[in-house]
Amino acid sequence: MKLVSKEIHAYILSKPYNLFLIIGFLWLVGSFFTYYSAIEIQLHDNYIVIDFLVCLFFASVFFMVWVVYRFTKVKFWTVYLVWMHVLFTLAAFILVIMGIGYGNNFSESYNFNSLELIYQLYQGGIVLFVVGQLSFVINLIIGLLFQVINASVR
Repeated sequence: MKLVSKEIHAYILSKPYNLFLIIGFLWLVGSFFTYYSAIEIQLHDNYIVIDFLVCLFFASVFFMVWVVYRFTKVKFWTVYLVWMHVLFTLAAFILVIMGIGYGNNFSESYNFNSLELIYQLYQGGIVLFVVGQLSFVINLIIGLLFQVINASVR
């Protein structure tokens, strides 16, 4: 029994890009709940509305990223940079969604602290996204270079 759980654990840790498939599937399932009425989330004093097309858009984006990983998975240099890309991309996604939620509820009265929080969420999301995408590109380039070097040595 422990051998099976160790194999499953090792499989999950070696393929972190499957998180994109799982999250895409959850967005797809969520789209069925929003077909006739939108999902409304109230966080403290923020009100976020997620409708059918938003769920389908996010599901398709996560599925496309997963497909890219499926085609390029043998070209990667290390799984650590794959984890970095996956986690930074998901964290950036969450920060931008939070910024959109705060931005949609920005009151008519000028509140500098709220505006600064929105900008910080967007900036943090953009930085995480860029670093995550750079880790993907670096991982792919180094992996391809090692494959070319190994092929030329043979």
